[in-house]
Amino acid sequence: MSSSNYYRSWIDRPHLDPNTRLLTEEYQRGITEFMGLVQRQPEAETGMLRCPCSNCKNRKIIKEWDVWTHLYLNGFTRSYKIWYHHGETDYEYGSTSEPQPAVSHLQTYLLTNCEDVLQYERIFMAEKRFEYRYATEEELEELKQREFSGWMLTYVSASMTIGETFDDWIREMVRGPEYVVKSYTRFCTRGYAFTTQKRRHSSTTYDASVCSASGDDVYYGNIREIMEINYS
Repeated sequence: MSSSNYYRSWIDRPHLDPNTRLLTEEYQRGITEFMGLVQRQPEAETGMLRCPCSNCKNRKIIKEWDVWTHLYLNGFTRSYKIWYHHGETDYEYGSTSEPQPAVSHLQTYLLTNCEDVLQYERIFMAEKRFEYRYATEEELEELKQREFSGWMLTYVSASMTIGETFDDWIREMVRGPEYVVKSYTRFCTRGYAFTTQKRRHSSTTYDASVCSASGDDVYYGNIREIMEINYS
């Protein structure tokens, strides 16, 4: 195993990009992984967490959002790679903080389909058009799908450190959904009933077909699973 690929090696590297002074992509993923872990712990209900930043070193218990800010400003304590103060009791050596594609895709979809986030999406696209001046619109769209959710988290965190305020809902939303979801075989909302293919064995009739439009493209498919996600 190379020295650059050991367990949570990203903690030992600089957390801010020297050119942009924003969180690196791997650090964004790492913080998201960490917060996903602590939010599953019983102590998370108090809204107070032990802070593992390089200044607090797990000695201080502070508000959850302040932990995000501390990690953005200071990075993790470099020796803290197994998060035993935050409920981690077992791990597989060599694991990484690679993003979970389904979660990342879901978060990007929700953000880019929220009207109140549109202004930030425009800022992101303006930055990328300036940074990649010869990129095609298709390439910029791919870039948005890969990077927007991480950029949004960094943008809000950085803006709050200089005194800008955001509504509670947007601060919660940029951190991503909880990793525990509810699953349904049938769900009714806004006058529509959505059904999964699983119900066909117990129902005489059912309709599990959907279509979704994206620009000029229309996609058709069947509903395999219905999940209710929550932000906290």
